Amino acid sequence: SGAGHSPSATHVNDIRERPKMTTESFPLTAAKSLHKDLREAELIELAVKRGEGRLAASGALCMTTGVHTGRSPNDKFTVRDADTEHQMWWDNNKGMTPEHFDVLY
Repeated sequence: SGAGHSPSATHVNDIRERPKMTTESFPLTAAKSLHKDLREAELIELAVKRGEGRLAASGALCMTTGVHTGRSPNDKFTVRDADTEHQMWWDNNKGMTPEHFDVLY
């Protein structure tokens, strides 16, 4: 993946490849308050105060998702390439080519 190459699955999480998210490009006008760079304990405390989750006996945060418990398994895809070929159980997971991913990204 050289310079000028479109994003690929192997470096999609590289922040240098993504557009900057600023308040100019993504205004936060609907937010009543904004929390930035909170520590884990602060995030957990906010979630519990808001009724979004609760602490289990083990101390783990259990989130309340309502009737929608997550994305449909049929809507999840993993890029199937040399890096993932032997890391995934492909019988129950859908793969896509790196080229297809580049088009979607």
